[in-house]
Amino acid sequence: MNGNPIQQLHAYQLSVGASGSWEITHDLRVGLGLRYISSNLAPGPVSVGTTGIHDAHAFAVDLGILYQKSFETEYVSLKPSAGWSLTNFGSPLQYSSTNSDPLPMTMRGGVGR
Repeated sequence: MNGNPIQQLHAYQLSVGASGSWEITHDLRVGLGLRYISSNLAPGPVSVGTTGIHDAHAFAVDLGILYQKSFETEYVSLKPSAGWSLTNFGSPLQYSSTNSDPLPMTMRGGVGR
């Protein structure tokens, strides 16, 4: 091998999303996000060895829950809260018929006062 590139790929990604949140009760809120992800290669479809590589597209969902309760007395006011989220839940980006890249799904939880 002489180290010369055989073919160069220039990729770009596009992510378009929408989100919303709802107050279920005075103490409970939920959120939902939907996203379309497109990973495009330029120039167009290419072949690496015997595998054809093409643009990849996927949909992802984000979910979130927040619970916050207020406790007040004459001397103390507490507002503890707990939250949980799941982001990038969706199908993987598939660039070829044999390979796919999973979305970086993340789950987070937390508590606060």
